Amino acid sequence: TPPVSTWYYTTLVGPTCTVVDSVLVYVDSLPDLSIMAMPAKESYCLGEKILLTSPTYEPGNFPGIELLWDDEIPGALTPDSFLNLVFIATETHTYIRTTTVNACTSIDSIEIIVTPAIVIEVVPPLDTICPGEAINLSINGPDELEEFSW
Repeated sequence: TPPVSTWYYTTLVGPTCTVVDSVLVYVDSLPDLSIMAMPAKESYCLGEKILLTSPTYEPGNFPGIELLWDDEIPGALTPDSFLNLVFIATETHTYIRTTTVNACTSIDSIEIIVTPAIVIEVVPPLDTICPGEAINLSINGPDELEEFSW
């Protein structure tokens, strides 16, 4: 279990010959690619745009890195092979990204909880008035709707 890439040599001494062979055990690594959602919230509204992002890394330190988001990405706006993912919230879903560098694989995930949007309707008594006339507007919505602002 070498901590870094290491060459190993073996020597076989025979009665008339000496044979030397070697092998490089390449120790690879993966960058920290934990996933964060932006904006960071406990839940998101239906239709909200969300960015899943990870810390940046130096690509030269991880040659051959491959990134792949899970097959089904509801509302995806970016390709499934990018480090970061932008999507429109359509349903509660666990987003999974697999990162591979040669023999190393990491699977990172984040659950995005989507809450249904509350439907409200602004109701004018008339839809046409003359300049200078006042109109009272009201809101129709679910019974639990207690606070709103104009």
